Amino acid sequence: MNPKYSLATLIALFSLLAGCSSSSSTTPGTPPSSSFKIDLNLVNSVSASQQAIFQQAAARWQQVITVGLPSFTISGNTNVCNGISAYNGPVDSVRIDILVKPIDGVGGTLGSSGPCVIRSSSNLPAYGVITLDSADVTSLESRGLLLATVTHEMGHVLGYGTLWNDYGRALAIGVGKKATCGNNPQFVGSNAVREWQTLGGSGSVPLENTGGLGTCDGHWRKAVFGDELMTGYIGSSDPLSRVTIGSMQDLGYTVNYSAADAYSLPAASVQSLGQPLETQLIYPVGVVNDSK
Repeated sequence: MNPKYSLATLIALFSLLAGCSSSSSTTPGTPPSSSFKIDLNLVNSVSASQQAIFQQAAARWQQVITVGLPSFTISGNTNVCNGISAYNGPVDSVRIDILVKPIDGVGGTLGSSGPCVIRSSSNLPAYGVITLDSADVTSLESRGLLLATVTHEMGHVLGYGTLWNDYGRALAIGVGKKATCGNNPQFVGSNAVREWQTLGGSGSVPLENTGGLGTCDGHWRKAVFGDELMTGYIGSSDPLSRVTIGSMQDLGYTVNYSAADAYSLPAASVQSLGQPLETQLIYPVGVVNDSK
């Protein structure tokens, strides 16, 4: 070590160099950042506690998906999605607009969620929306269920149940092609199937075959999975399982299985399905070039 530089000086210099090397930008075609980032935009005002819950839900998925997608800028997009004006602007990994508004009161339609615009390079979402009934949001928060509900809906924006069989993917079989419900729909992505079988299941992963079009085909089967986060029914604990994380890997994300909650399949078939989430799934309305 050169004696004219103190240890403190060297530490400060190394810290400065490290800070310089970690800068990033949002110019088109920027390589993926080291971490996956969900940019939330609240279309209208919500309470501070609700805003914190939305951010917490985004943080949960950022634990599950570990590698960011290329930063770029959406321009020339004219696709109105679920009544929300077309978005044009910077995107890190994914941007989600959240609109909370009156719909039909407590216990009716919760809202809608899904990807609006997908990336040309990976067919993964660049931008999506979540619309929630303000009365249901207030009720769910008072019952301690809002975090699980919003985390669930963000999963749909990221592609769970909404991108399984589109843009070259064939991850679900026996489904009703968005117009009807399949009798025995199943998820066949290899990573989710592996985790399902590790839990003690056999064959492919069973998908929901009850409920309306916003519930069937696009969720794990409640009678089999119980309170797992991505069933189509509100549960009491809502753990995020390795099966769900596997399904995100099947979509094309880089994932972290250690982010899963402790989970095991119910010992017997669940007889009481409980309250359905009553949401409408949104499917992409456009593709944007994220590699130019």
